Amino acid sequence: SLLTAAAVLTLRSASALSAAKINGGWSDIAIKAVEQFTISQRSKLKEIRALDIQRKVKIFGETIDKTNNEMTNDDDSKIIHFQRHDQGYHNLICDVWREEGRAIDFDSTDPTLNPVVRPELLDPPLTETGRQQCSLRRLECSLLSPELIVVSSPELIVVSPLLRCIQTAKISFRDRTGVPWISHEGCRE
Repeated sequence: SLLTAAAVLTLRSASALSAAKINGGWSDIAIKAVEQFTISQRSKLKEIRALDIQRKVKIFGETIDKTNNEMTNDDDSKIIHFQRHDQGYHNLICDVWREEGRAIDFDSTDPTLNPVVRPELLDPPLTETGRQQCSLRRLECSLLSPELIVVSSPELIVVSPLLRCIQTAKISFRDRTGVPWISHEGCRE
């Protein structure tokens, strides 16, 4: 069957300390770091031949146009809304490192080179800024209904078992009572 993804990850985390040069919710420093991280991760996936694999399920991404309600949708399609967790303490620590001009080696297991390998950051919760970001997103999540926009109401909420992800979903989807939840390891980073 055809699986259609109708939304793209919403990347809106930003450090409370990154007041200067905010671009779409991300500081310029964070955007540069993510670009470099993405390049290194793609090359690793390519090395282990995990990219460009032919699969039976086809995933197509398209943006939902709320103004004219146009979207490809048929009986074989499912709409998947992706939501990234909001600011966690690991994001804040990385932002502070970057603002201090310190490079982060995400491949290193040395906490002096990679702050997120510290045991205290193994499963970090949301910061207060992250909780506020979730509360702002709560309205968007409550609008997921056929009466208000073209998309249908959520049938299932699938979330990573990481604490910050569960917190994000619980706050953002607080108004979605009666929708079943699944926490799945396959949703981890």
